[in-house]
Amino acid sequence: MACCGFDSLVTDRTNRMTRPKGKNRYNLAILAELMNWRTIATRMVLDHETVVEVDAKLCSIGNTRTYGGGMYICPNANHHEGLFDITVMEDISRVKAAGKFASILQNKLTEGDGISFYRAKHIRIEMDNINCYADGDLMTALPIELEIVPGAGRYLVPRP
Repeated sequence: MACCGFDSLVTDRTNRMTRPKGKNRYNLAILAELMNWRTIATRMVLDHETVVEVDAKLCSIGNTRTYGGGMYICPNANHHEGLFDITVMEDISRVKAAGKFASILQNKLTEGDGISFYRAKHIRIEMDNINCYADGDLMTALPIELEIVPGAGRYLVPRP
């Protein structure tokens, strides 16, 4: 699971903070970034041909459904099919976003009303001055290109 936008801004802030310790530092970073709630001009190129330009709050790319200990950000992802699922939260209010995050926690996130789903084998994402994190670890500053490579690794995972 890779993320950029709001998620990565929260992680950037958490990494700069020294206090408080533990999970409360992350929670405080979430609140601080909510106060700074903004859209980011985002350009995605899917499978080298489809261009999507949107003002996004966040963009999550995965071939599994969850991140962050059980948040269903890509609810339709299937790690057996060889495609990324991409979830984009568009320009929505903080209040509406809170409802979307509740849906993410309950595995009830659906497309529409500020949420868009995409699928691709290859994706390029561009956002100015934004980092991309994968499973909580810094990957790189954007832009980034990601591609599914079937058979590149062997993992023990449950069937979806």
